[in-house]
Amino acid sequence: MAKLKNLRILNLQNNSIVSIEGLNELVNLRLLNLSGNCIEIAENLKHNTQLEVLDLSENNIAELDNLSYLLNLKTLFLHGNAIRSLKQAPSSLPKEIEALTLADNEIHDLNEISFLSSLPKLEQLSIMNNPCTGMIDKLSPFDYRPFVISWCMNLRSLDGADITEKESLKAEWLYSQGKGRHFRPGQHMELSDYLKRVCPNRPTEQTQSFDDAKLLKILSHQRQHQKVVTTSMTTSSTTLTEISSQQDDDAIILGMEFADVHRSGGNPSVAPYPPESPAIMKMSTGSSPPSSPILAWGGSNPNTPSKRESAVPEDEHTPEAEQELLSDSLLDSDDSDSSG
Repeated sequence: MAKLKNLRILNLQNNSIVSIEGLNELVNLRLLNLSGNCIEIAENLKHNTQLEVLDLSENNIAELDNLSYLLNLKTLFLHGNAIRSLKQAPSSLPKEIEALTLADNEIHDLNEISFLSSLPKLEQLSIMNNPCTGMIDKLSPFDYRPFVISWCMNLRSLDGADITEKESLKAEWLYSQGKGRHFRPGQHMELSDYLKRVCPNRPTEQTQSFDDAKLLKILSHQRQHQKVVTTSMTTSSTTLTEISSQQDDDAIILGMEFADVHRSGGNPSVAPYPPESPAIMKMSTGSSPPSSPILAWGGSNPNTPSKRESAVPEDEHTPEAEQELLSDSLLDSDDSDSSG
């Protein structure tokens, strides 16, 4: 292997390999495929820190081993193993991971998903065909997608399907107003009963139409609000640009006046800005306008809906009211529309 230290891609799938060994010299490896083997522990990769893609699918891995030292790892395939818990994810998985496959494992508790919130850049995830989500021959009685999205809030794709606007809205409701985050690992049955009420997998036609209409109206209100904010920010930015331009012109004139005073033998106590001064040259070319205050203070882009960070309120609702909360919690504007 010493002669292959510049190797970037290595495929070793389907070779009955039982342990990872002999890769220390491959320091420039970017992609390593070890799928379809008999590996039980993901180890001996500390010298392969340039890895970006690691495929350990279809092996015998039972728990998440420490891979946190692979700081460049973006894609990790772990589907088709025997993983039962994700508890080690915060300490074992690199924070840079953007794509993670966990389908076809042995995860029985959907609350285990909460540990994946430690991956801030996770955009693609697969979790299907685990006992907690329903197997191929047994459909889950609830829709688990909004719950998963509520914990992995930057997801763009789940189980091969893009996240829809309605799913994002349901996920935000579960996070901010529902009880989705009240459950802890070990409470899968309690979570299941709750999701059966608020996220049924087979809602009645009447309930489906009612919820869809409400959600679409909420989305419409959100878009209108975003448009108003965007327009306001654009106007603000234009005003700031005009002010900045005027200030630059004033500074140039002031500098020239100082220079005139200096050349005409005026008051020597006034520190002049000669025309060739770097400060004047910079002002004469026009400085860039200040950015929007929201962006300058570290806020989020007004064109991008932000995720709510407020604590989950301790609401007490009857089971019959849970479904109503999903559709009515954000629709106070209905009354204002009718009164207007």
